[in-house]
Parts: sequence; structure tokens; C-alpha cells
Amino acid sequence: MAASSLLLRLYFLPCITSVNEIIVAGNALDLFPVPATDELTIQVGKGGYYSFTIINAIGQTLIQQQINATHTLEDVNKLVHPLYYTSFGGKN
Repeated sequence: MAASSLLLRLYFLPCITSVNEIIVAGNALDLFPVPATDELTIQVGKGGYYSFTIINAIGQTLIQQQINATHTLEDVNKLVHPLYYTSFGGKN
């Protein structure tokens, strides 16, 4: 199977935005809370996504993690700028 990816724009400071649930190619992806200040929760369908990357506005990779469970917590309180992109790698 070819790999697929999903790119999301996330704000980690108080702002008017929200991502509740995203469904791409039958694979559910939940991110909360958005905006996040301390911890970002990532919930994925079983076998849907296997990694995520958080990138800043100029393209620098700040966090890159494997997703080994359907429920993942990521500490984001060390991220200092308000705008980040999150990319998810999957098997579809």
C-alpha cells in the first residue's frame, strides 16, 4: 500500500479555531483540545495512522513521534510560537 499523509494547521495559543474530528479515507482522527497549551491528545482509528510531526511556520520539525496506540498524549507546553502544522503519516 502507498503511504498517505494529512496536514493540519494547529494554534496553541487562545484563538478562535477548533478541530474536533477529521475523517480521511475512512480513518478517524481526533485532536483535542484545540487550541492546546499543555498537552495535545491524539486519538486515531486502529491501523489508520502510524506517525505525526509538528512543524513550525518556517518548516522546521519540532516534534516527530510514532503512534503506537489509538490514544497518544504529546506535551506541547514547550512550543513557544502560536502557529504549527501537524502532519500524520498513514498506510492508505
